[in-house]
Amino acid sequence: MVDRPFPSRRLQLALVLYRAIWWAGLPLVLLYLQRRGRKDADYTRHPGERFGRYTPAEGPHVWIHA
Repeated sequence: MVDRPFPSRRLQLALVLYRAIWWAGLPLVLLYLQRRGRKDADYTRHPGERFGRYTPAEGPHVWIHA
C-alpha cells in the first residue's frame, strides 16, 4: 500500500481554483442580487440567507437542502 498525502496535489489545486473563481465572481453575484432586489423587495429582506447565514428561530427545526 502506498501512502498518499491527503488532500492530493490535484485536489489542492482544484480547491484553490474554486476559491479564486468564487472570490472573483462574488462582485457579480452581489450585483445580480441587488438588481433582483430592485424588482422584488422581499428578495433583499434577508441577504445573509443567500450565503448560508441565518438566525435560527425558536422551536424545532427542519433543514431541507434543495
